Amino acid sequence: MRSQIRTVALFGVFAAGSLCPQAAALKFLIRYLIALMMFFSLLKLRPARRPLRREHAWIFLANILLGMGAWAAFFLSGCPAEAETAFFTGIAPTGIAAGVVTGLLGGRRDFVISSCVVTNLGMAFLLPFLIPPVTGMESAGIFLRVAGDLVFVLGLPFAAAFLCRKAEGALERLFRHSGDISFYLWCVTIFLIIANASAFLRTRSRGPQEAVTAAAISLALCFLGFFTGRLIGGRRRFLECAQSLGQKNTTLTLYLALAYASPAAALGPAFYVIWHNSWNAFQLWKRTRHLNGTASRRMKHV
Repeated sequence: MRSQIRTVALFGVFAAGSLCPQAAALKFLIRYLIALMMFFSLLKLRPARRPLRREHAWIFLANILLGMGAWAAFFLSGCPAEAETAFFTGIAPTGIAAGVVTGLLGGRRDFVISSCVVTNLGMAFLLPFLIPPVTGMESAGIFLRVAGDLVFVLGLPFAAAFLCRKAEGALERLFRHSGDISFYLWCVTIFLIIANASAFLRTRSRGPQEAVTAAAISLALCFLGFFTGRLIGGRRRFLECAQSLGQKNTTLTLYLALAYASPAAALGPAFYVIWHNSWNAFQLWKRTRHLNGTASRRMKHV
């Protein structure tokens, strides 16, 4: 139920942001909101107990191919704007909350947590090399800017969360409510991103069409991510691999799209938030229904 409520809340945030383009003036806050949200999300991320498996390498490779392949397909078709949208959507690594959702679905959290660490740290190293050619801004200065931004929005939160976990006893209440705090920060961030995109699209004749295109691209990549993950996992780990590849940390690429592409490109990962949360809500509803049905059948035999 909580997942469904949050999904509905995200629709509300999208609507509010689209109706308040004036909030685009607060765009400078997005960088700090994302860093804070990453910090609170990472507070509950615990290292996996089991070692890495070969599926983690396949997931990381598929993550790269999903972003670069989608970019290449649109770019070679003569659609550079759509190519950037597809890149920043598909290249996003595993979502921080993917392990929690996997556990609720009856899967192994430790496997997905390992995927989260591998893909997020891996992308942190790769994106400074990938973003300049994708956006057409190839220079040593752009490389250093991207690297610096990744350190700020990903590296510093990782380090701060690690240090805070050492003082877990003193920060017990912070740990207890960190999930809610990160969600509220995420809502504010999405509101500002959509407001910024709304202000940008209102000045363009193709504004509504660009939003619909971004939504369609992100929906297709969401389906492809979950489907490819199931293929990688096979019968043993189809759920874990599907969540690792399909549930994405769009927080990271949202900021990078705004910083190095355009608000229109950021719409791709923004819409992806709705798609993967909608799919997760459906999966959780389906599992709850199955468990309730199993419990009812057992009661009849008692």
